[in-house]
Amino acid sequence: MQLADQSTSVPEMLGVLLEDLSRQQGQVIGLQRELVAFAALNPEHGGQGEAKKSRWIANWLRERGILSLEEMDYLDKRVESNVRPTLVVQYPHKRTHEKKPMLWLFARLDVPPAGPDLFWASPPFTLRVCNDTLYGRGVEDNNQAIVTGLLLLDAMHRHTIEPPMGFGLVLVPGALVDFSVGIERILEDRADLFHEKDMFLLLHYGKPDGSVIEVAEKVNQWLKITVIGKQGYAGYPEMATNALAAGMELAQGLPGLQERFPDTSPMFHGTALFAPTRVEDNTVDGNHIPGIFSFYVDVRIDPAYPKDAPKNAVLALATTIEAKHGVHVAVEQMVATAPAPPTSEKTPVVVALQRAVMQQCGLWPTVTGIDGASLATAIRAKGYPVAVWGMLHNLRNQSDEYMTVSAHLEQAKVLARMLFGPQLPPRVPGPKP
Repeated sequence: MQLADQSTSVPEMLGVLLEDLSRQQGQVIGLQRELVAFAALNPEHGGQGEAKKSRWIANWLRERGILSLEEMDYLDKRVESNVRPTLVVQYPHKRTHEKKPMLWLFARLDVPPAGPDLFWASPPFTLRVCNDTLYGRGVEDNNQAIVTGLLLLDAMHRHTIEPPMGFGLVLVPGALVDFSVGIERILEDRADLFHEKDMFLLLHYGKPDGSVIEVAEKVNQWLKITVIGKQGYAGYPEMATNALAAGMELAQGLPGLQERFPDTSPMFHGTALFAPTRVEDNTVDGNHIPGIFSFYVDVRIDPAYPKDAPKNAVLALATTIEAKHGVHVAVEQMVATAPAPPTSEKTPVVVALQRAVMQQCGLWPTVTGIDGASLATAIRAKGYPVAVWGMLHNLRNQSDEYMTVSAHLEQAKVLARMLFGPQLPPRVPGPKP
């Protein structure tokens, strides 16, 4: 395959790039095998962060001659290395002027906990390959985004292809809902990197055929509910007030709160979500009736509602539990993502992505909102329109997480078409764009 040069036309350069990406099945497997082996858990999950994984990626880029990268470490004493890494790569070189717009791909370096091995068909941090499908913790959330970006960078560099748009890959440490160590920090400290004419993209939500683009996200809150009763001996339950029993009844009533908060935006398609999640250890031994029981509730709610609305709804439900069981219930809002404006479907990044998906996959994706928060929330809060897309099954946090090799390649080709889109003739064979 010949290298592109100054005499190569834009369509010819794109053709070289797309042909190269079609042949990178082995590269996808090799990259995922290395990345899955890093149990890059953030400290909120009891892990040691992403430093080793980030260093490996930086070395991989340097070995291939891609040198326009910056490694930024931010202090975090919760991990042994004391640092949480951010890696920024720009192609073809660091932008020193504003003439050339950039397509920025953002991705997280961390992965969720794997959970008990008994829920996995194979060890979660060892890649399992089954024909076109790759299994392992993090293959979809969010290694596929990293691999897609690396494939594109490597192919453009090897063929000396410089598209009409620049390409940037930003890899940040993960967080559950507090983005101050990762994405928020880079957006503040290196605001000089990003410009209004740039496009911002995440590969973090979608459908396997690429037919959906996420442009809006709900607010995510965590509420801690503490039920206080009276400790006692299980042989004399009448002398105790069972906080666990009261708390379990309260938890069962939480889904009934959802209907009180119907979605107000046409981007969303349902109601708020109240899901009991984590339980704190309250045990002394097996024959004690617990006098205290604490658990957490994950709330996803339309940003149009007041910040304290979910907490107040839980408190109202708790009054019936207090009267019935003779307990006291406290509700604390532990964390909450800031509401961010939705991205208009008419913004250049959404239109460019729709056009690229049409050219590559033969369909025109629709836009939607989702019941969750991601890096996109922090980017939108800074005033940048961002599109969230992917050819995904949305398996984050699930056991036997998987991603197909072919989806990696298709995603990389869609991004390639976005980079060349400004100078390509339209191709719209099918549904009206």
